[in-house]
Parts: sequence; C-alpha cells; structure tokens
Amino acid sequence: MKLFLSVGERSAEKYAYLLAQELKKTLSNIEILSFGSSLLATQSEKIADYKDISIIGFKEALNILPRALEILNIIKKTILERNIDALILMDFPDFNFQLAKFAKKHGKKVIYYITPQVWAWRKTRVKQLFKYSDLIVPILPFERTFFSVQATKYGYKPSKVVYFGHPILDVLHKDLEQESKTDKIVLILPGSRMSELYFHTKVFFDAAYLLKKEFNDYRFVVGTQDHFVGYFEQFLKAYPFIEVSTDTYGLMKKSTVAITKSGTVTLEAALFGLPSVVAYKLSNLSYIVGKALIHGVDSIALPNIIHGENIIPELIQSDAAAQNIYEQAKLMLENTQYRLQIKREFAQIQYALGQYPITPKVAKAILDYLA
Repeated sequence: MKLFLSVGERSAEKYAYLLAQELKKTLSNIEILSFGSSLLATQSEKIADYKDISIIGFKEALNILPRALEILNIIKKTILERNIDALILMDFPDFNFQLAKFAKKHGKKVIYYITPQVWAWRKTRVKQLFKYSDLIVPILPFERTFFSVQATKYGYKPSKVVYFGHPILDVLHKDLEQESKTDKIVLILPGSRMSELYFHTKVFFDAAYLLKKEFNDYRFVVGTQDHFVGYFEQFLKAYPFIEVSTDTYGLMKKSTVAITKSGTVTLEAALFGLPSVVAYKLSNLSYIVGKALIHGVDSIALPNIIHGENIIPELIQSDAAAQNIYEQAKLMLENTQYRLQIKREFAQIQYALGQYPITPKVAKAILDYLA
C-alpha cells in the first residue's frame, strides 16, 4: 500500500510523524511519501517541503503563489507516477483541497485528518470537504457534532466522520507526566512561521521590556525552533535581557506566564497549565479579508473556543500593542489567584480532548477503511 501524507505547518507535522510511525508499525509493507519537512522525512520519503510556502494571511499568500503551484504540480505528478493508493491530508486547506480534488478525479481515496476550521470561516468549504473526502477525522471535541450535522445536511452518511480525540495528547504525554517546579520565567512565543515572527517579535519584545522594568527578577525567554534561532540575533542588542531557547515544552512546564501568538501553541500551553496572554497581528489587508470571512466565532485562542468562554485574554490586530500585552501579563504576574483560576479552568480542557493514546486509533480507522 502506498500512502501520501500532506501537511503545511509544524504542529500538523508532529501528528503526521506519529501517524506514519503507527501505520508502519501496523502494516509492514506500507510505503509512505510526504509533503512535509525534516521531522516527517524520518518516517517517509519527502517529495517537497512546506517551509517553502508556509505563511499566514491573504496578502502574504500572494507572494508564494508561484512556488505553491510548482509544488502542487510536483505532488500531482508523483501521485500518478508512483501510483499512490490514498492521500491523508492534514489541515492546510487551500493547498490540500486542490490535492483532494485531483485525487478524487483520478480514483484515489482521500482521508482528511485534522480538518480545516470550516466551522469558523469560509463555511462554504464544508460541502467541498465532504465531496472530496472519503473519511473525515476531526480532532476538536465540538467538531464531531458539527461535522455529523453537516453530513446529514449535505446528504452524506454520518459514518463518514470518525472522532477519537486530539493527537496533541500523544505529543505531550511524556512531558505532561513529569512534574516541574514553576520558576520566575516569562515565556515568549511569537510564532512558528516567518510571517508570524515578522509581525509579533518586536511587539512581544517591547512588552517584555516594559515587564522587565517591574519584574527584574524574572527571566524572559523566547521559545523557538532550531532553524529560527538565528533570526532573533538581530534583536538581542536592543533586548539583551531576552534569552533564546529551543526547549519550548521544557519552558512551558516551568514558566509563570507566557506571551504567545494564537494557534496550537495556546492549547499546548493550556495543557501545561501555563497562563497566557494571546496576541495576534496580520497585515491590514489580510486582517480585513479574514474578518470578513469569519462568522459565528468570537475567540481566536483554542482553549477559549473549547471552553466556550474566555479563560485567557486575547488581543488582536491594533489591540495587540506592547502596552496592552504588558498590562495583561502584569495582571497575571501580580495576581496569584488569577493564575490559579486560569490553571483550574485549563485542567478541564485535557478531559475534553479524548483518552490517550489517540494516534493508534486513528491509524486503525484509516487502515480499516482502506482494507
């Protein structure tokens, strides 16, 4: 059996890595090709790297469109030449929907694992998701109900949707089992894409500068990936008190407060019980377009969305200013009871995400479907 895995960012790649491991463990003669990066490449044959085109925002997407089309054509050619049996697509909808449509046209099976957030924006894509996918595997608790209702609405069997929980529990399992004492650390998490770093780094560092003047006994540490360490060197002369580390999970375990962009990282911080100030900025054009397409969702931080109300503060676009971030983080650092209340509400989230382990159940469902 030949499978093709397609992911478009670091969080999904971690889940794809675990899935590829599990699939190979279960089926010895399986061959896996991928559109991923260095992590997934250890478990598959990498055809192209998402880092070439992984950005956020409408305006930013225009800049990488030619390269994205080039990679899309390479993958399409690979699907046919290597006679791929099925595609496993993970989020990254604008790219992966093109692959799904192509695969269905050529009689290939399509499993959509880690569904796009169609419940939040561009809901017209729901119909496309069902049309071009044979099996849909969402990972957020409320998505199970959402997609089951949508299946009925569009005339598909509810069995087309299967839910087991969030694979983030598998990624963090060992780290969550290890207890760690909280230290006087403010963790700064500006992003995992260059476009996010561009918009967040300086404003997060400016907020940290304001905090350092009042909380001088705290360490301020940026959590990042190996290939972005060099990016932060340009800021260290102006912000010499800021440290750079690639041990993000280790820091999440022992930090007091985090300043973070939105995304999966907010859910990771919540599982570690780390109170966070969430801030997010885009280009003005991307923000205006995005806002016009989002309906029915008032929050951007996953812990707030899952909980149904805001546990942690969110600052978006013009509100994501250094002074505002500083004020929200200061409240957390000064008020122990506030932090404890956040931690108590975070504790409920882990129970909502399913029963560990998640990935073996997903792998079994995929192989059972393809058998």
